[in-house]
Amino acid sequence: MAKRGQFRLSAAAREFDFVLCDLCLSGFEDRGGFELLSWIRARHPRTPVLLLTAFGSAEVRAEAFRRGAADYREKRKRIEELVEKVRALGIGVRGR
Repeated sequence: MAKRGQFRLSAAAREFDFVLCDLCLSGFEDRGGFELLSWIRARHPRTPVLLLTAFGSAEVRAEAFRRGAADYREKRKRIEELVEKVRALGIGVRGR
């Protein structure tokens, strides 16, 4: 897993089709996914960011969308639902 500085260097150097990010990230403050989301929004405003969490709540979900997340999902949902959402955002996903 890349450290925060390593990610920032690679993210600054290129665009991504989308970012799939856990809300709780090692090396960040509590809910570091929000910090990363804000960082990406400031530098790559058109890059969709999909947040995942194991501990969802209505308040956190609302905050994710206020901060510009393209989607917010609980990890216990099926992977097929996530793939469908990515496709709905117009991002190419190859089948298995």
